[in-house]
Amino acid sequence: MSKKYEKLAQDIVEKVGGSENVSTLTHCMTRLRFALNDTNKADQKALKSLDGVIDALESGGQFQVVIGTHVEDVYKEVIKHLQPNASSSGEPTQARKVSILGKLIDFVSGTFSPIVPAIAGAGMIKALLALLILFNWISKDSQTYYVVSLMSDAIFYFLPFLLAFSAANKLKCSPVLALVLAGVLLHPNLTQLRLDGTDVSVLESR
Repeated sequence: MSKKYEKLAQDIVEKVGGSENVSTLTHCMTRLRFALNDTNKADQKALKSLDGVIDALESGGQFQVVIGTHVEDVYKEVIKHLQPNASSSGEPTQARKVSILGKLIDFVSGTFSPIVPAIAGAGMIKALLALLILFNWISKDSQTYYVVSLMSDAIFYFLPFLLAFSAANKLKCSPVLALVLAGVLLHPNLTQLRLDGTDVSVLESR
């Protein structure tokens, strides 16, 4: 399916300065996100003029090419035109000047982007539930309402796990350890301590 984007992918790689100018490449729901060794080599105007590219901009320390909802197909083709180490975690050959705010925006964006589809899906379930109630097809006291509501709430209850996994991938550390730390926060015994409202002391000498 992605073959029809082969020419577009080739043009994108050329306009961002070539394969050797790409340090890392990721994508979110609509954009290709390039970390370039030298952003001055990217031809932003030429990228915007490509048939299949909606926009091109630099934001949060990344060079972003807006494609649309079919971005994953384009991404698969772009990867084929990059050097073998271009999509890895290798360091850029030329240091890029990125502000602290830019790094923060890049981290937040890179952490939340992978879980946006799950959050959007939960919102759609909530909207469906609201319609079912509005048209009196189910009642709030029914088990159907309870189960469907549970499905939409699951993403938010287990959000620490999703954020831990996504942040670990962004920071290139162990996802397993990140999930364990998130599990500590969601452990029912820890939750009960908070609900009890009593003081908690750790490693207190007696």
